[in-house]
Amino acid sequence: MKVLVSDFVIEDGPFGPIPGRILCPSDKVDQTLPLVFFYHGWTNSAGEHLHFGMEIARQGFRVIMPDAFLHGKRGDKLSLESQGFLLALRANIEEFPLLIDYFKPTIEGGFVAVSGMSMGAITTLLLLSRHPFISAAVSLMGSAYISKMIDRNVLNNQQLSNQNLTNNQLLEQVQKEFAIIYQLDLSKQAEKIANRPLYIWHGENDPLVPFRDTVDFVESIANQPFSQNTYFNHEPSYHQVPFKEIVKMANFLKAASTKESNQIWEYVEKTSSERKDFFE
Repeated sequence: MKVLVSDFVIEDGPFGPIPGRILCPSDKVDQTLPLVFFYHGWTNSAGEHLHFGMEIARQGFRVIMPDAFLHGKRGDKLSLESQGFLLALRANIEEFPLLIDYFKPTIEGGFVAVSGMSMGAITTLLLLSRHPFISAAVSLMGSAYISKMIDRNVLNNQQLSNQNLTNNQLLEQVQKEFAIIYQLDLSKQAEKIANRPLYIWHGENDPLVPFRDTVDFVESIANQPFSQNTYFNHEPSYHQVPFKEIVKMANFLKAASTKESNQIWEYVEKTSSERKDFFE
């Protein structure tokens, strides 16, 4: 299958004060389109993950790929090495309404989806918890147990540092500074999925974002009335997303925007299998 860059247009931001990239089909630049956000991972940038946005844009979406705080064109290596992960995650949450306001005139049919990998996938799950208007979401290597993940990392880092704070003091400080992240922890309010289409993928051997946490979350919401459109897939992989999962992500978002809920996964499997260049 030939994939031509001429099929779509890639534009540089900024979107208001936020830099990043916009992708959309080349013949629909001036049209309203369903809107998808894709958030990159920690220490990465929108430009490094254009192949994710390309696959989504080919499905007829306008794709917004913001550079997270301290990343890409907003890069600050020194700050990134200290509390960069939490600062960027918090900024993603706080800046999302600005992006929605900026792109509101371009949205077709009210469809707004969020997706991302690693830090971007965690962002996705936090935004899903906060905003009922989000139509669908895809989490690639994220964690719904963000509070537990932060606490665990804080305590691990405390053991390696020379700070004079006790474990409890340090946790209280972090929990206060990044309260919005703790408040949106999806594992504590999973009913906020509200039966919206949600696709979760995770590599079984991921050394950075615990696969076990994802399994525990999926098991905790199984057969609940609010999770009937939640789909989970996994395979032996480390902290990287196989290209076939990028294809599935794009097909899932397409199905979520056009199909009845009972047809979503059937559509994903059918259309993904047709990409024989990647699936055989």
